[in-house]
Amino acid sequence: MSSYLGGQYRSGIPFETFYPYLAWLCWVPNLLIALVIIRKDAAIIG
Repeated sequence: MSSYLGGQYRSGIPFETFYPYLAWLCWVPNLLIALVIIRKDAAIIG
C-alpha cells in the first residue's frame, strides 16, 4: 500500500481524490488471490 501512496504524492493528486481509488487498489487484488486459493482447495478436496 505504501507504494500506492508514494505514487499519489508524486503525481500531485489530492489525497481526498485518490483515497477511493486506493481502497479499490488494495482490496481487489486480495479478493482475486482469495478466489484462486479457494478454487485450488476445492479442486483438491472434490
